[in-house]
Amino acid sequence: MTLIVDSKVSKKIKLHSKNLLKDAIQGKIKMTTPSKKTSIIFPFTKVPKGVPVDMSKIDNPLETAKIVKPKITTLKQSIASIKKNKRIQEVIQKLTDPKNKKIFDINKVGQLHNKPIGLATFNGITQRLVDPEHVADILENMVEGLLSPVFATTSADGTFPAFDTMHGSHAVGILAELGLWGNNPAKWEDFEFPFFVIDNQNPFFADEAAYRRNGKGQRKWLGYDYHRIKVAAVRRGLAMNPPQISTNSEYILAERLQTLCEQYEAIPLADKHQHNGKAGTLGRIDALTKWAATSRNNDLDELAIPKFILETHKKYWHGTVCDSAMYGLYGNLYLEMHKIDCKMKGKEWSEFLDRLHATLFECFTDLAIFRSKVENAYTPWYENAFPTLAAAKKKKSISPADDCALSIVLKIMKHAGETHDAVGTNTANSYVKDGFDIYNFLEDEVLETVERAISK
Repeated sequence: MTLIVDSKVSKKIKLHSKNLLKDAIQGKIKMTTPSKKTSIIFPFTKVPKGVPVDMSKIDNPLETAKIVKPKITTLKQSIASIKKNKRIQEVIQKLTDPKNKKIFDINKVGQLHNKPIGLATFNGITQRLVDPEHVADILENMVEGLLSPVFATTSADGTFPAFDTMHGSHAVGILAELGLWGNNPAKWEDFEFPFFVIDNQNPFFADEAAYRRNGKGQRKWLGYDYHRIKVAAVRRGLAMNPPQISTNSEYILAERLQTLCEQYEAIPLADKHQHNGKAGTLGRIDALTKWAATSRNNDLDELAIPKFILETHKKYWHGTVCDSAMYGLYGNLYLEMHKIDCKMKGKEWSEFLDRLHATLFECFTDLAIFRSKVENAYTPWYENAFPTLAAAKKKKSISPADDCALSIVLKIMKHAGETHDAVGTNTANSYVKDGFDIYNFLEDEVLETVERAISK
């Protein structure tokens, strides 16, 4: 017996999801879309709506004012701050333990130009945020001969803006403050340490030096680290008199994306920033950069898809974290609609988006839960649809492609009676292999929600 699940299903029939899933996989139940001839009222109606965020409480490190006059932190100020870290405190306690106290030998460090360590400064644009855990690792595993000199440029005020060895100089400074170089701790800022000094006061030089020394062949930078240098270069140049206009397309794109993010109140931040993960902030700026490239490759303005992603998130989810699910979901939706030349404006499109988000809201609550449910469905589906490939991956995680989330939500909408052109696209009908449809691998709670809504 084949059960056709559509709007005519009797309310008296109780569909238990575990049995439904099992029977669907075994082919006993056929999930179909209700006939277009049947008058269907879309069952999901609770549309989420973004709420305001107090953006005055979100720090934006790339505001033009901060780039032109960045916050400069001295080594003394920065050390005082990271000494609040529990791990730093534990390492200091070990280093100063009378039973194991060791005096480090400055003569084991390569010699260049010795300068007072306290003259090192750190530009918040040029360098990343100081990672206390990294400094603690250096202190705990100190080998003098492996320390690098402080790589720095010169400045008019006599200090030395560092562009590398930021964490190493903090470790050296902490040891000097403790007198563990055999120095006078009361005058620790005068302790001399090797500096590799480049006599160049050009305001662009330190940024580019940090980019090349750290970004290529050194400790891996994340997307935001590259983004910050590029945006800073463009905005600092524009603020000059006369303005210096960048001709580098990558730098120009980064600044355009930053401006777009600010417009839609989704401020990109570094992973370790104190506000990272709050509503009004954005992770994965590199994902927007990739969608900009996709836009360009499809003969669109490079901001077309990034704008749709941010604009749609703000309309429906503002006030919540910009979960990474939004990139694949909205990016692929725009791309699919562009491919079939679908009109993405007007009443019909707005109503479709409302139905899509009502589906997400009622079946998953928010994007974070949606992403988790998509991942949970993908793994068992992949193991059944591609058993040989899945076995070859062994214990390695099986991550869904970025169009999987869109496919799942469109499948749900199709089962619920959606007739918009979106449910006829390749993405909407993908993730079906050898009779295994990923829809049937959604968790019981989700399947029951869909079937219960259809049955009303």
